[in-house]
Amino acid sequence: MGAVLRDHQIIVESGRSRRGLCKFEFGNDLSLYISPFSRKGNYYYGAQVLANGQVEKTFPFTEQVCVPKRPRVSIHETGDVHIRFGRQKVGPLRIPPIITLRGQHIATVTFDYFDRLPVFHGDLKDTFQLTNLRIELKEKALSARLRIYLNGERPHFSANCDHVMPINQPDRPTLYVGLSAVTQSPLGSGISIKRGVTIICGWDPTKPALVEQEFLYLRGE
Repeated sequence: MGAVLRDHQIIVESGRSRRGLCKFEFGNDLSLYISPFSRKGNYYYGAQVLANGQVEKTFPFTEQVCVPKRPRVSIHETGDVHIRFGRQKVGPLRIPPIITLRGQHIATVTFDYFDRLPVFHGDLKDTFQLTNLRIELKEKALSARLRIYLNGERPHFSANCDHVMPINQPDRPTLYVGLSAVTQSPLGSGISIKRGVTIICGWDPTKPALVEQEFLYLRGE
């Protein structure tokens, strides 16, 4: 694992309110680490399979690993993808080396309900150690998913992106990260509305659509 050089905190804004969504970290070998924010500090992670032709899946995430401190998704430059907490580990799954990707969708971060995200206080920062990246949502957006794209050659992606981050590390090619926010209806309704942030990743984005693929998930509540 390369040393982590800089944190990017993703802040979502709807109306006049700002909430924390997740954190990106980049290693000096261009590996990418993603961790969700949560209000209660409960985290669940595991692996699932999306069957051939399946586009959505509902599963009981609480039946797999639960830990009291925040783990993170690791997407290594080599293409290994795993989630680790101490000696507990799920994966690795393997995707192509990320420098060889050309704008494919490699991960999604979904929040169930905007008002249940942790409130972000203070001013946005942009320093060597920390950048607060603001993602503006449509007025009164209640839920959304943030799609993450990677390109190891140029800032071009398979979908229109709201934000592009060039990641420059010494003696490495530039890695371009594209972020695209898509609003959606809240998950659940009434008292059953869910209150968490879920990261999914690990599928091979170069394979044909709708083929069976395993993926990893990490959820914070």
